[in-house]
Amino acid sequence: AVLELARQAINWAEQDPVQPIPVVLDLGWWTARGRRFSTWLIDMLQGKYCVRPQVARSWLENEELCLLLDSLDKVEPQRHRERCVQAINDFRQEHGLMPIVVCCHTAAYESLKIRLQLQSAICLRGLESAHC
Repeated sequence: AVLELARQAINWAEQDPVQPIPVVLDLGWWTARGRRFSTWLIDMLQGKYCVRPQVARSWLENEELCLLLDSLDKVEPQRHRERCVQAINDFRQEHGLMPIVVCCHTAAYESLKIRLQLQSAICLRGLESAHC
């Protein structure tokens, strides 16, 4: 699902240079070491996409990115997942105009004591096989 969304966001960005730059990042790499979420993003942009830190910092400050964050459910243990959600919420407070998508299995998300503070949520369900 996140990759399909990324493909569409890339198409929009290619057609309109004002559109934010779509970036897919795996939250499974997030650690609860007390650093800010923006620092983690800069590190990930540098490591995964070879973006210089000063360029990544500028993109964040100017809210030029569309963050597609996958695999919240892979952040282990659960208390780290809750810290990750809080870090995303804190980041959202600072960067309210930046589009953010977070993907997670429903059961893993529902087990959390804290909720993401995003504008909306979509629940995707797997296709059920049809019985003839």
